[in-house]
Amino acid sequence: MLTDGAVSAVSPFKLYNWPDLLSALTAANGPGQLVKQVRAAESADPDGVQYPRNKIHDDATIASVTILLPLAICESAPSS
Repeated sequence: MLTDGAVSAVSPFKLYNWPDLLSALTAANGPGQLVKQVRAAESADPDGVQYPRNKIHDDATIASVTILLPLAICESAPSS
């Protein structure tokens, strides 16, 4: 789940397209790096001239969930 501030990496800042954004979120530095990039883009255009927006800085929050299955379940899953 991403707030509108985190989504600004796609629009208006065009740092990523949607598939690349999802890949970036699963990378080693993932959400933290994405927020840093959004903050840098906001700071580079403080008056919203290049990238018009309602706020100079918006909340940029990312929540993700990783579900890990016990090894026993993975081993007993039927193979295809």
